[in-house]
Amino acid sequence: MFYDIERSCCFTGHRILEEKKIGAIKKALDLEIRWLVSHGITTFYAGGAIGFDMLAEQAVIDVRRGNPSVKLYIVIPCHDQDCSFSRADRERYRYLLDQADDSVCLSEHFYSGCMHRRNRYMVDRSGYCICWLEETDGGTAYTVDYAMKNDRRIINLALRPPDDNEFDFE
Repeated sequence: MFYDIERSCCFTGHRILEEKKIGAIKKALDLEIRWLVSHGITTFYAGGAIGFDMLAEQAVIDVRRGNPSVKLYIVIPCHDQDCSFSRADRERYRYLLDQADDSVCLSEHFYSGCMHRRNRYMVDRSGYCICWLEETDGGTAYTVDYAMKNDRRIINLALRPPDDNEFDFE
């Protein structure tokens, strides 16, 4: 899979999101993706996890409907990533995989560190990183830290002020 760092963006975010924030997160994703596309960023990488990843994947698919130059690549850390997903999440995961332009699986089975490997793979291919980061530890924090150390442009949607007229976090 060919990649151009300056025209690519990856996503990272928490698996568990507050229900009351999901609408605002979807809107923020749509606006940021559209802004990036208008500035020539057309390749997007996501990790296929529940929560923020799936919201981001759907947002890219929605934007792609109006712009076929937009591409979505799902980077799977291990073949059995969805083994602990609920039935509904597993169905959504498979739907999103089917809608992606392509996917890559980095390992046949889960092992300690395979999620970090997936996250580094995405960051290494992206000039931008859109995230939903509210916690100081965990996989999302690790990925954002890695992206910062590699001089990627970070867009943390969780830092938008609650009184911003475009987003309602209440």
